[in-house]
Amino acid sequence: MVYLISSLMGLFSGFHYENFFILLPVLVMAIFYLYPYIDGEIKERVLACFLLFALFFARSSLVDTSPIQGYKGTFQARVLVSEKKENSYQLTLKLEEKGSPKIIFYSKKDLSPGSRAIFQGQIQAREEASDWSTESYPIYLQSKGIRGQGRGRWVRVLKKGNFFYQLQDKIQKKLVNKDLDPQAKELFQQVLLSKKESNFWSDQLKDLGLAHILAISGLHIGLLYGSVRGLLIQFLPRRKALGLAYLSAVFYLLLIGGSIGGFRVLFFLLFTLISELKAIKFDYGKLFVFAACLQLLIFPLHLYSMGFYLSYGAYFSLIFIKPYLDRAFYPFNGGFFQLITASIAVNIGILPLLLTMQFEINLAQFLANILLLPFYSLFINASFLYGLGQLLGIKPYLFTLLLNSLSNFLLWGNQILMVFTRLKLRFGKASLEAQILFYLVLYLAYLGNKFRGNTRRLFSFCCLIFTLGLLTTSFLQAREEGVYFIYVGQGDSSLIKSKHKICLVDTGGARKSRPAKKYLVPFLKARGVSRIDHIIITHWDEDHCDGLRDLAKEFSIGQVHFSHIYPKWVRFLQGAKISGTYMEAGYKYPMDEGFFLDVLAGNTVQDQENNRSLVFYAYLDGKKILFTGDGEKELEDRLKAYPTDVYQVGHHGSKTSSGEKFLDQIKAKIAVISSGKNNPFGHPHQEVLDRLKNHGVATYCLKDLGCLFYGAKSDKIVKTGQEMGLSKYELLGYFLVLNGYMYGLRKVFKDHELLTNRRRNC
Repeated sequence: MVYLISSLMGLFSGFHYENFFILLPVLVMAIFYLYPYIDGEIKERVLACFLLFALFFARSSLVDTSPIQGYKGTFQARVLVSEKKENSYQLTLKLEEKGSPKIIFYSKKDLSPGSRAIFQGQIQAREEASDWSTESYPIYLQSKGIRGQGRGRWVRVLKKGNFFYQLQDKIQKKLVNKDLDPQAKELFQQVLLSKKESNFWSDQLKDLGLAHILAISGLHIGLLYGSVRGLLIQFLPRRKALGLAYLSAVFYLLLIGGSIGGFRVLFFLLFTLISELKAIKFDYGKLFVFAACLQLLIFPLHLYSMGFYLSYGAYFSLIFIKPYLDRAFYPFNGGFFQLITASIAVNIGILPLLLTMQFEINLAQFLANILLLPFYSLFINASFLYGLGQLLGIKPYLFTLLLNSLSNFLLWGNQILMVFTRLKLRFGKASLEAQILFYLVLYLAYLGNKFRGNTRRLFSFCCLIFTLGLLTTSFLQAREEGVYFIYVGQGDSSLIKSKHKICLVDTGGARKSRPAKKYLVPFLKARGVSRIDHIIITHWDEDHCDGLRDLAKEFSIGQVHFSHIYPKWVRFLQGAKISGTYMEAGYKYPMDEGFFLDVLAGNTVQDQENNRSLVFYAYLDGKKILFTGDGEKELEDRLKAYPTDVYQVGHHGSKTSSGEKFLDQIKAKIAVISSGKNNPFGHPHQEVLDRLKNHGVATYCLKDLGCLFYGAKSDKIVKTGQEMGLSKYELLGYFLVLNGYMYGLRKVFKDHELLTNRRRNC
């Protein structure tokens, strides 16, 4: 295991050279505690770890991960992957220029993989995360080697794909048959061909915690190998049957374009095949480490792939955790209990990873792994046989009926279990410190069986260290009350964090692109928010209010406040059972201890919607934050405004707002502009930026900086993540945790009879 950790550290240090020196204090501390107990054999292992670190550090230097420069015009590229989206096709292109960078390109017309073509459009650097809660997609792009993204059209095809691409395309088209029901056809394409026509099944599989098992784990490839092997062994000699079954799994992996879990499954199938044919017994724990290191050496960007960690995390669980659970369930060791122990083991092993992705766990995930996974496995097996019949020109009516029936049953089962998704525990995003300590505890508990002495005492000590380590997750919360200015694309949303309440000002949103679902919901979930006490809607333009639809599905909402409301939103609030209250100009509204609102304007009926915006000062811990919605100069001129500490710039920085007279009145120290990247309105307008500069206002734009946090006590604004800085006492406590862990490792090495000469000489 230490070899795998050394490889990961080598790649990480190579890709993030500036972070390498952060590891030095930990390494020095480890050497200080462990050096007196290291013998010759361990020194050889340390040398091997150092060489692996150096190898992977050097390997990272051969990969360019920097975003590409923006470009507009024509260019040549080869199509690697084509996926159908709602309104366009998403093409993964490999540009024919120096370095051959990959980009994501959206086009109205499809183009088959392998084709070389001339494209016309605009290319930009790949999307970067606006906050650590929304970094999953940018990291996914990085793991695929994507360095840019763009939009446009293809002009002319220069060359079609080679023989393999054409064969791949023909096979995939032949596999799809009109005899299948729509839902069966969609599930068939998703589990067998890794192609999505829509998000119907993928969303349900994700909510039920089955997506990582069906795709990332490579389960479908293992099932294919088992099915083909069982079929061929009836007609061919054992050696030929096993070889052909393995080749079929390799060909299938190439057909679907490869996968992270597929590489791991093929690797272990190869050694299983060798073990059967040559009667050689392998240590699968060591093969696990070797496979992971080999995969990282060949595909170093898998360091950024959550699929890599989920795939190997699931296998780690089956190797190291499941045997303990089997003994716990003894004498109940039948097939059903084997399924239960495997499900529990996998969910324990990948728990920190799941919290990193979805920030919560629910009862439905556990039930689905036990009750539905066997039927999904049956569907995959039937899909292989159905596909084989299609390729051979045989009409497999029996399997068509079976697939249609199974898809209906699975759809029914999904709908029932989706009820249990409401029974959830929301932890927030697991910190890196908590993840590391979690796996260290599991590893030490596993090694506990090899120690002399009281294993229970050792395990208790590990749990104590882990408990102390979990304190580091509190660092994800801000150290003080303040305001989060959240990037939601071309829209507005801010979160006011008081002593005991969570208050949201506007929700962002748009009916088609659902930016609230993409940005706002993960932002809140990652911070462990389950209830929003107050939501203030400044006005009812969809870029300020439409995120309510997404929030109502995910959070408990106390009250929604507004100055006016329209019938469709009255019906929505009634349907969602959310209470709504009016706020009027000239009143002060207490919200929490040390937090109240002073409302200046709202609901002037004769005005257009922007000038009906609710305008108010939020008083928080003695500081004033001014919100004006989309109010324009006509509204600003009527306000009895007074000086403020922070001003959220009106109307996304449009020149129709933030007039000279108004800026003279408010005398803001800090201004925050919420506008979307590459928005069609050109927000913020240069006139507004010039006015703010002339008034000496420190201006921050979310489209350039991402999410920001303003601390009421510190009176400073920082990027989100920096507000989680440690005080000197917390820093001291954190090093005490590390110190305790190193002391525990010292005791482990001291007591281990296989690792010290002292023990062997006794």
